[in-house]
Amino acid sequence: MISSRPKRSQTLPPVLRYPFVVRAVEIDSNLMKEENIQSNWLFSLCGNPRDDLFHSINGQRGERYMFESLYPREFLFSRTIDCSVEVLNYDERASNLDTPSCFFFKTAILDPAYMHSEACGPLAQWTCEFKMESVEQILQLRNLRKRYSMKILLSEVNLMKSEVEQLLVDYQKLSANDRRVMYHEGIINIAGWLAAFGT
Repeated sequence: MISSRPKRSQTLPPVLRYPFVVRAVEIDSNLMKEENIQSNWLFSLCGNPRDDLFHSINGQRGERYMFESLYPREFLFSRTIDCSVEVLNYDERASNLDTPSCFFFKTAILDPAYMHSEACGPLAQWTCEFKMESVEQILQLRNLRKRYSMKILLSEVNLMKSEVEQLLVDYQKLSANDRRVMYHEGIINIAGWLAAFGT
C-alpha cells in the first residue's frame, strides 16, 4: 500500500503571481543617448500634428499629437493609452506559456467609478516602485513617458514602424544645435499646441 501525502504548497515568486511586476519599460535607469534623441524628435513638434504615426492590424490609429501628449507633465489622450494597449497585448503573446496570461483592455470599457474602485482594491499591496514625491520621482516619470513613446512607435505591431524609423533618421541628420533649438521651441509651445486638440 502506497501512502499518499498532501502536495507541498509552493510559494510562487511575484513575477508568476502578478504579471505587472515585469515592467514593459525600465523605470530607474537613465535614458541612453539614442533614447533621448528619439524622444526629443517627437517633442520637437516637427511635422503635421494630424500625421498618423501608429496603425495596428486591429485598426487602432494614433496621430502625432496623441504621442506628443506623452511629454512629461501633460495630460495623456486616452487613445494614446489605447495604442499602448495594442503593444502590450502584442508583447503578451510572446510571453512564456508557464506564466499567467494577461489581457489589457482599452480605455473605452472603463468608467471612472470602476477605475477608482480597482485602484483602491486588494491589489494595493503591489508597489509601482516610484520614489516618494521628489525630484527623483519626476525624473522617473519623465524617463517612463519618453521610453513609452518610443516603445509604442517602434513596436512590431505598428504597421507604420518603418515610416517612423525614417523620420528618426531624417531628424538625426540635423546638426546637434538645430535639434536642440527645435526641442527647446517644442517644449515651450507644447502645452498650447496640445490644448488645440482638447487636453
